Amino acid sequence: RSYIHVRNPHRSKRHLLPQRMSPEPRILDLVYNIPKSQIRLIGRLFLWKFPMHDTAIALATALLRRPGFEGFCAAPYVCPAGYWRIGYGSRWLANGQPVTTRTAPIDRAAADSLLFQTVTTLDAALSRLVQVPLSDVQRAALLSWQYNVGTAAVESSSLLRKLNAGDYTGAADELLCWDKATVRGHLVELPGLAKRRAYERDVFLGRRSVPTDTLLFA
Repeated sequence: RSYIHVRNPHRSKRHLLPQRMSPEPRILDLVYNIPKSQIRLIGRLFLWKFPMHDTAIALATALLRRPGFEGFCAAPYVCPAGYWRIGYGSRWLANGQPVTTRTAPIDRAAADSLLFQTVTTLDAALSRLVQVPLSDVQRAALLSWQYNVGTAAVESSSLLRKLNAGDYTGAADELLCWDKATVRGHLVELPGLAKRRAYERDVFLGRRSVPTDTLLFA
């Protein structure tokens, strides 16, 4: 299995940042080698007026497509939290309609397109909320988390407050707190969700890389 390695941009610009905004030195040891020309931009018909972080979006979709994260399901299904989902865990279709038991099955190409569209929209919202620099891997980890919990949860989270205060490690640790879901009216820890949060934290801190076998290539 081959892996993507991404250099944290703070390495070359760290002296330009206030010390409180600088991430831990141990996360600065990865190498960037992803040509943007290889990233498959599925949603070409969507003309966004905000800057797109192509590499981070591609990394986030790769995370979401890996085993143990969202996984692919052609037909509508009910997740542990009780919501109808389809494709890679999407609750909404491309036309904005919610997924229901009557939603028609979709193929992988449609699911990929829907995933890309959703993550691109989330990236714009995340850019509005985050006030400190992020590397591509940090942004990808946060997008994976945001895809799961929703933008409203991100906006009110302790994670965002710590991140915007320049506490990168503290923000990464906050990911581990989001390992629960409401099941039959009770908030319970889900082992699969706990593993996912640990993986997202490691990606954010540069301790894990994103496998290329789940990337969307042209």
